This record gives sequence, structure tokens and C-alpha cells, in this order.
Amino acid sequence: FNIGPATPPRGSEMKKRTVIIRKCPAYEPALMQPLIREGIEELEEKPKGNILIKPNVVTANTQYIHHSYTAPSMVEAMVGVLREQTEAGRITVGESGAIGVPTRVFFADSGYTKLAKQLGVPLRNFNEEKTARVELSRAKWHKTFLAAKSLHEADYKIWMPKLKYHIVCQITNALKLNIGLLTHKERFLYHDDRLNEKIVDLLEFGYPNLIVTDAVMIGHGFESSPYPFHLGALLISNDPIASDVVAARILN
Repeated sequence: FNIGPATPPRGSEMKKRTVIIRKCPAYEPALMQPLIREGIEELEEKPKGNILIKPNVVTANTQYIHHSYTAPSMVEAMVGVLREQTEAGRITVGESGAIGVPTRVFFADSGYTKLAKQLGVPLRNFNEEKTARVELSRAKWHKTFLAAKSLHEADYKIWMPKLKYHIVCQITNALKLNIGLLTHKERFLYHDDRLNEKIVDLLEFGYPNLIVTDAVMIGHGFESSPYPFHLGALLISNDPIASDVVAARILN
């Protein structure tokens, strides 16, 4: 899918907004890694510098919540691809989970703590880092927000959302993933009937360079503890809006 030209947030060159859909029936890094590699090459992306990977780990529980978060094997595959790139620099994985349970608990229950140790990659809870106040010049509601250190210092952002339905925003994919940029101090600001506008505000800073969506097992129903549906796909894109347009079409 090619969805017209777009202006990247950093730089003046126009780019073609593209969404690549690839068949991926299972959560196997050996299967996902070549798909991600080929997608990055087709998009002509060149991850470099301080690379931040942000999955969706909004909530997780080993007993009854198994399909609300990005599968850790997806991030494992991404790290494997990045480590093949000569220009790739420091790789960090970061997130701020939902309020009510410390993010480190969600990291542990989802398998990210174990994965980070296995890969030797720093795992950052944005709520436990130093923050910097960021101005959002085009925002309607979130005029500023507190950006965690690893987020603020990122040169290249890779968003890895989980494709799900959402009870307020209808879908959660690339744009909705930006809620996890917020620390718990600010998470509930405008988190009401203004939620769709809030996530657009955050896009000014949280504009990813690359989006790789976990659509192998998508979520139906309540986004925090959804029913699973096997779609068997990866969505790879260079633009979050284009990615969400295709995601919305997939979810009808």
C-alpha cells in the first residue's frame, strides 16, 4: 500500500508513505527476522545512532492476560536485524505501562525482563528515568509533556505496536502506542473524550521512523485483556498514519 507523499518530522525531503503486509503465521524469530530485514530494505530505512524500540506492554499477567502486548519474540527478531546493520548504534527497549501496577511487573509477566537479559539490551521503564520537559507547538491539549531520558535521547525510533480493537479509539496501533510515552504523572491528562486528539498531540514528538506491528495474533474486545484472533501477519511501515489507515481497514 502506497499512501501518498508525507513530510518526515525531521528533515525536508519528501518520502513515500508505505505499508508492507507480510504473512507471518507464528511467533518465531527465525521466521520474523527475514521479513523485518526485507521490509527495512524495501523502505530504504537505515536505523542508526541511539535506537529506541517501543513495544506495547500496557498490561500483562501470566494467569489471564496473554494477548494484550507485543510478543517479546517480535522484539527479539528486531534486535537481531539491527545487530546486522553496520550503522546501528546503541539499542534500548522502553515503555510506560498502564497505571495501577508498576511497569516493571508488566515487563516481568510479559517476558520482557527475561528477554532483555538474554539479549543484553537495556530495558527502560520511563517512569523510573530522569525526564525533560518537551514543548509541543502544534498540540491542542498536551502543550508539553515529560519525556523520559531514553526517549528524549533517541536518534531513531522504532514503534512495535500490538494490533487491537480499542473501546475509545476503535483501534490501537501506531498512533495509540504514543500513550506509553507518558509517565504516570501525566498519563490521565485528557484521557477522556479527548483521547483521540491527545494521541495526535503526542505524535509531534513521538513520530517513529519505523513501525513494525504485531498482527500475528490480534486482539478483539477490551484492549487490556482482549480475546485473541489469529491474523498471521506483520505490518511494516515508514509512517504511523499510513500504518493506522491500513490497520483500520484490516479491522473494518
